[in-house]
Amino acid sequence: MKPTIDLKPIIHKNAEQIGIYFKNDLPLNIIIRKEAGGIWSQTKKCWYVSLDRNAFEKLKAALKDHAILETNNLKKYLEERKDKDKTLQRLGSKSTILNKRSLIVSVISPANKHVLPA
Repeated sequence: MKPTIDLKPIIHKNAEQIGIYFKNDLPLNIIIRKEAGGIWSQTKKCWYVSLDRNAFEKLKAALKDHAILETNNLKKYLEERKDKDKTLQRLGSKSTILNKRSLIVSVISPANKHVLPA
C-alpha cells in the first residue's frame, strides 16, 4: 500500500511554499530531495518546494508511483487566495487615496479592525 503525503501551504523564508508532510520514509525522502527538488525545513519539520505550478508538477511526477498525494488543503488555500486576488483587483481599480484606504480596511479582518486607529 502506498503511503499518503499531505501537501499543505506554508509560509517559510518569507515566501509561499508547499509543505510536504508524511511519516518518515527514507526512500520518499530521497525521491523528494533528488527528483522533486525538495528542501528540508528543520523549523517546520517537513520537506517543502516553492508554491508554483512547475514545482507542484515536478513533485507530482516524482511521487506518482510511490505515494498518494492529499491536496485538499492546498486546493482550498489556492481557491481562497484566488478569490482574495479577484476582490483586491476589483476594489483596487479605484484611483483615489480614499478608495485605496477603504480597500485596505475592507481586507482587514473585523476581529483586527479595532487595532487600526492605534
